[in-house]
Amino acid sequence: MESILSTFEVILMTLMGTQAVFSFTLFLLGDFHLKYYEYGTFSPPENTIQKVINICMNLFMGVAVYFYKKQQKYSWPIRKLLQLITFFTMGIAFMIIYHYISKFLRIVLL
Repeated sequence: MESILSTFEVILMTLMGTQAVFSFTLFLLGDFHLKYYEYGTFSPPENTIQKVINICMNLFMGVAVYFYKKQQKYSWPIRKLLQLITFFTMGIAFMIIYHYISKFLRIVLL
């Protein structure tokens, strides 16, 4: 049971960490990096494989892209500041979420 729990924790850390790191790369590279994300997704998915690809991309990078697109209406310096704040907020929020989920699962499963 301990190995299943630790595997789940690693998967959870990977998902949350990937989104936070992608948020930081969007801060550094901006639209250049967003185009690679859009290149990897299908805007209207037509079949099941395309839907699965979109779900995987959104699972790994969805929150960062969502906030990046919401900040597009601001000027460049304000947008960069908001992106940096978003990165730090996501990092702290993900650490707290991970801690509580891990604590809950350890209480329930062990």
